[in-house]
Amino acid sequence: MASEPSRNGPRQRIFTPRTIIRIVLSSAIASLVIVGFQHVMGLRVALPAACAFLFVWFAIEGRPLLTFIALGLAGFELLIPATELAHEASRKQQCVNNLHQIGLALLNYENSHGRFPQAFLTDKAGTPLLSWRVLVLDDLNAKSLLDQIDRSQPWNAPKNSALAIPYFLFSCPDDNYGQNASYLAVVGSNTAWPGATGRKLSEIKNPSKTILVIEVANSGINWAEPRDLTIAQVAQGLNPKNGLGPSSHHPGGVNVLFADGHVEFLPEDIDPKELARMCDINPPDDPAAASRGEK
Repeated sequence: MASEPSRNGPRQRIFTPRTIIRIVLSSAIASLVIVGFQHVMGLRVALPAACAFLFVWFAIEGRPLLTFIALGLAGFELLIPATELAHEASRKQQCVNNLHQIGLALLNYENSHGRFPQAFLTDKAGTPLLSWRVLVLDDLNAKSLLDQIDRSQPWNAPKNSALAIPYFLFSCPDDNYGQNASYLAVVGSNTAWPGATGRKLSEIKNPSKTILVIEVANSGINWAEPRDLTIAQVAQGLNPKNGLGPSSHHPGGVNVLFADGHVEFLPEDIDPKELARMCDINPPDDPAAASRGEK
């Protein structure tokens, strides 16, 4: 009589059809999670993918408790980046709203004074004292703050430097509403901000395509300080690796205010030459645009 195999001996593991199906389904769902997160959020892909794999594995295996735990972990890992994404969308929209308010204030100033404010207020010797951001406070319904500022003294004089930022309109919420300005003018002889003289709206060839104010993250420039971006700094492109330039904490690009008051989100990969051209009040004809039938 043939002897039976020992029950205590090692069990041979083989890939049954059920095991193969489980591996394929689990891997497919994990791959979909990875691709989806990379496309939509670009972060936290490893743990959700692993949880999705385990969820399918345990579900086919018929282990409800482990299936529930894997599902809970996957949901938790999905919730964290989704919540952060929603918060960032809210901060980005608030940044857009800030620029809209600044745009309305600048256009109101131009309508009242016949020109936009100068980039900076100077003393009799021509020394810059205060930023254009101070000059539009009245149009931002912050006249009480404007009345506290000594416009004969520089921004960092003891009386002026003690003032807090008005409301929060000059700072993007991603910059934590600090004293630093998140919104800078582009100063240059052929921009909307030539310096100590304000520019008329009628001098701008195409206000809807001419940048008035651009977002800059962590500028290190006090909102009242008479300092902004130069055209050379803009020509570095968005989010430059070195030095000050157009930048933001918003993924993928930067919010920009145009001379007609509308706000756009410019993509990070915009051509630096095109970006600089958008700051010119009377840019030369663009051959590429002409070939597309644009004016």
